[in-house]
Amino acid sequence: MAGDELLRVTLPGQVRSPKNHRAWLMVGRRMRQVPSDAYRAWEREAFRALSRAVEGRPEFPYEGPVWVQAVAYVRGQAPDLVAVLEAVGDVLQGEWLVSSGRKVRPLWAVILDDRQIQSWDGSRVIRVRTPSLVRTEVVVYRYRLSQIEEPQKVQIVGKDA
Repeated sequence: MAGDELLRVTLPGQVRSPKNHRAWLMVGRRMRQVPSDAYRAWEREAFRALSRAVEGRPEFPYEGPVWVQAVAYVRGQAPDLVAVLEAVGDVLQGEWLVSSGRKVRPLWAVILDDRQIQSWDGSRVIRVRTPSLVRTEVVVYRYRLSQIEEPQKVQIVGKDA
């Protein structure tokens, strides 16, 4: 599958899952779950890298369907691929201006909503031994309907066919 490349960026540090080790926080009279400190630290670093990558580029935030390829180089116990993809999808949505608890407009973003991601083909988690190699390589492509291949017609062969 080939598409037009929109963005290629390296997110520094070990990707963290937004769902693991969540903390509980009292907001008003309700308890809310918030991401772990480790995730929030990784998210800040990822936001810095992504905001620099899209700065001054009028095509962002991109509003059409995308194909994202994320290759996470991790050290130690590898997170599951689904957690990595969720974290990358979340940070691609960027930072938003919030008013009365609602997203108003993006301060910057690669995509507006992670529902725009139509494919994660080529994404994987790779364990490395050297700390300096820990990172997540992300490539975002336009996803075009012409990229979808028609299924092959299968001819059934046999005595009952």
